[in-house]
Amino acid sequence: MSNTATTIAVAGEIKSSTRLSQLHQPINCLYASCNRQQLIDLLRNPTVAIVGTRKPSTYGIRVTRMLARELAGQGVTIISGLALGLDSIAHQTCVDHGGKTIAVLPAPIDKIYPRRHRQLAKDITDSGGALVSEYTAGSTGPQKHHFIARNRIIAALANLIVIPEASKSSGSLHTANFGLELGIDVLAVPGNIYSPQSEGTNHLIQQGACVVTSTSDILDCLN
Repeated sequence: MSNTATTIAVAGEIKSSTRLSQLHQPINCLYASCNRQQLIDLLRNPTVAIVGTRKPSTYGIRVTRMLARELAGQGVTIISGLALGLDSIAHQTCVDHGGKTIAVLPAPIDKIYPRRHRQLAKDITDSGGALVSEYTAGSTGPQKHHFIARNRIIAALANLIVIPEASKSSGSLHTANFGLELGIDVLAVPGNIYSPQSEGTNHLIQQGACVVTSTSDILDCLN
């Protein structure tokens, strides 16, 4: 994987196919591991953000793998944050099944975070996916506020946001809130009422999020 970032202005087709320019803190340009046309091609596909807890249960892992595998098979571009837990599982499953995925980083693309996902980042780019960041190469690594800022970009790149499993304090709920502010549908997988990892998703459903019990629920919303 090259550490050289391409500067891509958020204009034209990228602007029209995403909500990056509608953010409260708009994105004027992205730094990407691919060229402009490759990013446009990835965003021309239906895009679904899959985000969730960093400490998933067996149930959350199983559901995330099923959704990512079946969506990849339908030509959907999976977007996530390369984080520990369900984010990385969504990316890896997509790559393993021949799909395309975009990882939004909380740091420059020459400083992969977390470092243990450097091979995953390489697998994403080698398979035709992309790494993107709002931080220029050579700048400092992730700061605390970069993680929530990263989540707003995940939301703005997606047509839908799917949360398979999340605690009530999960950062993925920030992604859901950004999505709702942008008018993006948020879908959540119901979980065990006794499981802390499902408190966040069950609460989203109580607040009106669409329920996901199969990949067809997501595809129906995309259509």
